[in-house]
Amino acid sequence: MVNEAQLVRNFTDSRITNGVEMVRLLAVSGSLRQASSNSILLRAVEHLCPEEVQVAHYEGIAELPHFNPDLLENPPESVLALRAIIGQADGLLVSCPEYARGIPGAFKNMLDWLVSSEEFPGKPVALFNASPRASHAQAALRLVLETMSASIIEQASITVNLLSSQSSAEGIAADPVMGPLIRTALGAFKRRLETQEP
Repeated sequence: MVNEAQLVRNFTDSRITNGVEMVRLLAVSGSLRQASSNSILLRAVEHLCPEEVQVAHYEGIAELPHFNPDLLENPPESVLALRAIIGQADGLLVSCPEYARGIPGAFKNMLDWLVSSEEFPGKPVALFNASPRASHAQAALRLVLETMSASIIEQASITVNLLSSQSSAEGIAADPVMGPLIRTALGAFKRRLETQEP
């Protein structure tokens, strides 16, 4: 697993690849489960990305300390690394499960650390929902992200049905329904990022 400091360096170093400026997307799964359908969905993105798009995965949610406003003036290293990689990303791909009709605590904790950051406001976000049943979490997530001044890109936000599915990332990418849907969403996200005002 690449640690957050290395992830920041990799993102920084890869801004220009073979003379081409890359669009850099940070994929963030809201689940800590190893076999999470949300994480698998985001892994499928790697197989469907348009040219000139690079995807990195943030996997440090479990290592973040509990949010404490008293630490905002001198944040822990893991929080500084999170903010750095958010700042380097051109856009975020977020896939979040629903627990008890809401956002999982660990994922909400990550968002809490970003509320007062300079890196997050205005950040383009695409929401990838792995289950049509996760409507309460999606509504709550949208409310939180909008409150944090994220820019949710509707054309790049999709819902697929991975409920009870044993699909791998490769299987999702090859699926005749899900594959094209994801590819279209990524294409829309790339175009939006390339045409947005600096």
